[in-house]
Amino acid sequence: MHTGGNYPQVTKSIPVTPRTTPSPNPNGIHSQTNSATTIWAPDRDALTLTDINSIVSGIFAGKSIPELKAIESQAHPSGKSNLDFHTSQIQEQINKVCSSQCEKLDYMINRISLSKYNKVNIDVHIQKSGDKIQFYLSGPDLRNYFMYLPVIGHYPHTGTSHSKWYGLECKARIETIALNLKLLEIMLFRVNISETYTVSSTGTGILGAEVAFTIPSKYESDADIISKANKSCSSNPIKVSDGLFLYGKNGVNSENTTKLLDALRSRFEHIESQVFPRVITDWDLTEFVSSSYRFALCSWNRHARILVKSCKKLDVMIIDPWMDGLPRVIRAQLVPANPNIRIGFLSRTVKDQKGEGSCVFCAMARLISLVDMSESTSPDIASGKPIDDFYAYLVKSIYKKV
Repeated sequence: MHTGGNYPQVTKSIPVTPRTTPSPNPNGIHSQTNSATTIWAPDRDALTLTDINSIVSGIFAGKSIPELKAIESQAHPSGKSNLDFHTSQIQEQINKVCSSQCEKLDYMINRISLSKYNKVNIDVHIQKSGDKIQFYLSGPDLRNYFMYLPVIGHYPHTGTSHSKWYGLECKARIETIALNLKLLEIMLFRVNISETYTVSSTGTGILGAEVAFTIPSKYESDADIISKANKSCSSNPIKVSDGLFLYGKNGVNSENTTKLLDALRSRFEHIESQVFPRVITDWDLTEFVSSSYRFALCSWNRHARILVKSCKKLDVMIIDPWMDGLPRVIRAQLVPANPNIRIGFLSRTVKDQKGEGSCVFCAMARLISLVDMSESTSPDIASGKPIDDFYAYLVKSIYKKV
């Protein structure tokens, strides 16, 4: 969404055209016909991928899903209701792990079966390792929902392969999530699924597939950016709110961060002319300050930030995707290394990152947007506006090519 007249003029728009039937339009997009409270009803021809995403995000957010409530009361072959049977199964597996004398156990508690044909590839586990018992969520589809996962105390922690871990004290909430994912699989096996997306009625969802965005004219010459397949790709960033996106990545290594920066600079002359040619990882900023470049991407303590020269009477202004200030450990290194450079931190109410370790994407999207707005708007003012949808799409699209 544009937030004013400060973004570059655009001449090409990516339309998301509503339709009244479930057949796909050329961009694979459908109309949004579901109501505010009911995602799917039996008289619908099919459940779309947008519908499924809405249900799963609702499960993690702790919302009541009417469609799953209907599945709860239906009879299971055991004679019990689905709710009673699957609740008892989940609790039985948890109790087995908690009472076991084994040193190591790992049970999956949300699957109806271990079939590879489950439609939503997210698994809920309980694991015992020594005296420690924990729950964790994993699976390739989990990355689309990081921002919706429940925050309980200091949980979740991030584990290997971007799994999300919760302590045993989170048992009640994790049981509910596991149960609802089971009920969702029951529902998905009973309905037709349309491998398409619907137009978002809230302005949130997958960019291009569910949410329309515009391409600035200066980027229209890039074949990858304007590619129809890329514009409607299901792996595009997910817009959660104005300026906040899920990129489906928890961390980008230094090699790929450098490749992303190099690719953006080599593809677009206006970026090459204004952005420092390497990711700054050392403390001495002399080379950047004495260069002709105004912007730079830095990475200190495994976190990406933006450096801007000559702003607010500072030699270097630091912009962070979400932090309110520089950690003490960084200040202790940065200030002594630059005694003759005036360095400041821009405090902002707008946050560019939340819910996943995507600081490289968030910082890069913000950086390129500042470059494009710099002719008309000071970077400190521009940083107070949400990132335009296009820049989230731009950095993820280029990243997929590096």
